[in-house]
Amino acid sequence: MTETRQQRRATARKSQKRAAAPRPARPTSPPPAFELTPAARAKWLQRATALTPAQVPDGLRVRELLHEAPQLAAYVDRYWKPTVDPFSKAAVLPGLESASKRTPRGVADELRALTALTREAQDLWLQRSDRAAGDPVSRGWRVLGELQAALEFLCDDGVEDARDAQLARVREAHAQDGESHEDLASALDDYAAVARPHADAMHGVGGFDRALIEEAPRLAATLRERPEAQAAARADAGAAMSLRNRYAALLAERVAAVRATARYVFRHHPKVAQESGSAAARARAAASRRKKKDAAPAPAPADPK
Repeated sequence: MTETRQQRRATARKSQKRAAAPRPARPTSPPPAFELTPAARAKWLQRATALTPAQVPDGLRVRELLHEAPQLAAYVDRYWKPTVDPFSKAAVLPGLESASKRTPRGVADELRALTALTREAQDLWLQRSDRAAGDPVSRGWRVLGELQAALEFLCDDGVEDARDAQLARVREAHAQDGESHEDLASALDDYAAVARPHADAMHGVGGFDRALIEEAPRLAATLRERPEAQAAARADAGAAMSLRNRYAALLAERVAAVRATARYVFRHHPKVAQESGSAAARARAAASRRKKKDAAPAPAPADPK
């Protein structure tokens, strides 16, 4: 009788340890090494130049692609293999590997390669645009990036206040900006206006220089005042932009393919599927819903009888 009771206690302890044991939420295998070789560069250049104009969509959000594609490559690495319960050996989360015929393993490196090539072409386009138009475009983008990063860090203090709301309004106002000089000038003016009252708090943090806040409106004025570039220089810049857009089209195609595969493979795991989506697209959709809600006419008052 005593032996049976002891056996039951031992069995109960084992069950408790087993229930408390951590279970992996996702595969943790390290990503494969990646290198953009000369052969790969030549291959992608050939594919990019072979695209027809109809295969290069208008309105590609290049900056979003450059930000999100590397994250999606890491997503493929993380969720490629299924997650297996260490005790039952059953798959608790499927892997993208199950759809490898549709989305092969090499797509992660394709995303990395095309991100690098698109970024290089983007930089080349900005440099040629500067020479073509005589505008400090590259400097404007760098100053804007510094202002955005510093303001995001300043407002990320766990407290929702007026400056958070002001930054959110400016971010929403420029969510659909393109890369024209006017869009850049407008963003420089608006972000500088948000930053100016907080110059003391921002200065020196992470190397931020408050002088950028006053440089931004000067850059904006210069961008608006400079004359148009000469035809030859504009054509040079246009060729660089065309190459960037072609690389971006190839990148966007693979981003869309990975997201479509992830939505299907993880259709019973919505949180994992959502990780593959575009945070920027969700923000735009939310802003659009708010705008429609604000623009909706108020209901007519009830007719008293």
